[in-house]
Order: sequence, then C-alpha cells, then structure tokens
Amino acid sequence: MNKPKIFFQSSLPRAGSTLFQNLLGQNHKFHVTPTSGLGELIEHNLFKFSTTTTFKNQTNQEELEDSFINFCRKGIYGFYENITNKPFILEKSSRWLANIKLLKQIDPSFKVICLVRDLRGIICSLEKKSRSKLDNGFIDWKSENYYVDLDINSRLEKYTSLPPFKLGISLLENVITTNNNLNNILFIRYEDLCSYPEIELKKVYNFLELPFFNHDFMNIKQITTENDSYLKWVDHKIKPSLEQPLNDWENILGPEICNQIYDNYRGYFEFFNYKR
Repeated sequence: MNKPKIFFQSSLPRAGSTLFQNLLGQNHKFHVTPTSGLGELIEHNLFKFSTTTTFKNQTNQEELEDSFINFCRKGIYGFYENITNKPFILEKSSRWLANIKLLKQIDPSFKVICLVRDLRGIICSLEKKSRSKLDNGFIDWKSENYYVDLDINSRLEKYTSLPPFKLGISLLENVITTNNNLNNILFIRYEDLCSYPEIELKKVYNFLELPFFNHDFMNIKQITTENDSYLKWVDHKIKPSLEQPLNDWENILGPEICNQIYDNYRGYFEFFNYKR
C-alpha cells in the first residue's frame, strides 16, 4: 500500500479552521481530521527525548537524534494506518506551529496551512459566544471574585491570556518574527476564503502541488465532530455555506477596546494587511 501524503493545518481559533477541514473534505481523496492530539503527542516525545537521562548518557548523540526523527516520522504515518487509506491527510492541530523545526527534520518539504483572521473579529466572536452562555462562559461559583467576569474588560483579559487565543497568537507571532520556514507555510485570511473561495482554494492546491478539485461552497457538510461540552466559549459546528463574517466588533466590543487590540498586536495587523 502506498504511503499517504500528510499535510498540516495549524490555525488561529475562530478563524475558520473547522470550516476549512470540512470544505477540503469534499475532495474524496482527502481524509480531514478534527482537532488532533497528534502534534502534542510528538511534542511530548520530543520533551522526553531531550530530558531523559538515559538518552543523554549515550555517546553518539547525532545518530540518536536521527533515530528519534525517524521514530517521529514513522509514528506520524503509523498513527493513521488504521484510520484511513485515502492518499492525502490534512492533520489539524495548533501545536504544529510550535514544532516547525521538528517538522522540517521529519520532512524538509512539509506543508502547513494556517488560517488567520482580523483579531478584532476573533475576540468579537469569543465575546458573542460568551454572551450566549447564561454564566458568560467564565463565572466560577466557588470564586470570591464571582462578578469580575461580568465586565467586558475582564473578559477581554481572559480571552487574550488563556488558550486557545493566547497559544495560537504566541506561536504565530514567533513564526513570523523569526521568519521560521515561512516558505513551508501558506497563510489564508478567513475573510478572503469567505469572499473569494475558489481563488483561495486554488492557492491551496497549488501550494500542496495537487490538481484542483471543484468544491461546493454552498453545501458544506459537517464531516468532523468534536466534544465541545467541556469548552467555555468555543464550538466546532460549521455553517453549511461560506459567508463573509460581519465586521461588527465596534458594536460588540466598543471602539476603545478595538483600538487597544490593534495597538497591542500591531505587528500582526500589519503583516496580514488588516487596517485599523
């Protein structure tokens, strides 16, 4: 059996990553994953390899490192042997951006797709989810500071200091500022995907060096499923069609908070050409 080709998706939260998986999953040659723990599994192996005394005690460290890289390579492909026999796999995990150097050693021609979005839109989306909860998504009944998360400014602090936002933006900023293998990463703006889906998907197929597939942008079926019951204000349900997201963040967050977000992440906004 021919070995499948594995591609990676490592995107910001609320930037259409689940939608993208299910859209690309219309192509019958693709196996698309929900949010996967495989990236963290590889990362934990790297940590143990780097810190375990029995590995450190061995004299031929170069040979040992090559063996570990091969272990990870075989592990990634072996993980999916019993799951799919499709020729292409799109593996989704935010952790791949944290392990770009390791991916480069596993496969110098690795390819990562990263969806981004105006950060005001991401935080606005998190706030909408929070407001849809009876407890605003944050309130801790056991906490003495019970009322603190009823204030939008305190919720903003939570959004930007906790996963999934904090992790995603930190990893992405590190990749950008260090110019870390950017040729192996395709950035797709969520807004562009919604407005010009065929153009953006042609970029994807060109990047992956695969023949283009004609997708149905008005009838996207949910292929991937995830258990969202433990999450505070994020879900992975998709709409059946591509729709341009509303730029209603000033109405939801207020102009002052929107300007604060822009100023705090100015490098991100400039890199991806998002205007104030």
